[in-house]
Amino acid sequence: MHEAVERCDPGDIELKSTPQQSRSRDTLDRLVVAADVEFARHGLAGATTTAIAERAGVSVGALYRFFDDKRAIADALAQRYLHDAAHAFAAVLDAAGDDRDVDATVRSLVRCAAELQRAHAGYYRLAQDLRPDGDDSPGRVVRTALVDTFVERLGQLGLLGQRAPSGPSDSSPDTADARDVIELIVETVRHTLVVHPPSSPGREAALTELETMVAAYAVARLGSS
Repeated sequence: MHEAVERCDPGDIELKSTPQQSRSRDTLDRLVVAADVEFARHGLAGATTTAIAERAGVSVGALYRFFDDKRAIADALAQRYLHDAAHAFAAVLDAAGDDRDVDATVRSLVRCAAELQRAHAGYYRLAQDLRPDGDDSPGRVVRTALVDTFVERLGQLGLLGQRAPSGPSDSSPDTADARDVIELIVETVRHTLVVHPPSSPGREAALTELETMVAAYAVARLGSS
């Protein structure tokens, strides 16, 4: 019943106690992976700490040594997703290099987000149950951090403000405008992936349409391809 375990960094997760020994690290890893499965299948309301502990092969007491409640576990899944997403998106942006092709870069980022969803089904179920604009949503921290990262990295790569101005009202976007654009793109991608999960028969068509839509919007608002 145990799922494949992937190491998570305790430094990225707020815990009641930080594991110091390898055995404790293994326990934490199993709990986080098990929680991702339980949240994916049952959502925040339906998942229980008992079921998470059982799937991880540990006692409920061991779970509560690390987490206060389900919401703390949900926050841990959000941090785990953010950690993996930051590295995955950075790889896409690094690969863009000096090409400065906004269209191609955005399309690659959409596909990257789709692959991340497969590896973080529990987090995406939480994103469905708790909208990221809510104060109590673990996705709020994730969205803010990702937008900050995209604004900074796209600026560094010269992928912001490449439009050729044609008049006073058609100038390159400033940072505030770029942030609004990127936040809308991030939320649009998140919502589309939630509505069309990996099991959806229309997922590939939806992803293709999503790529085209957000790439065109990004080029129009941020720069030329």
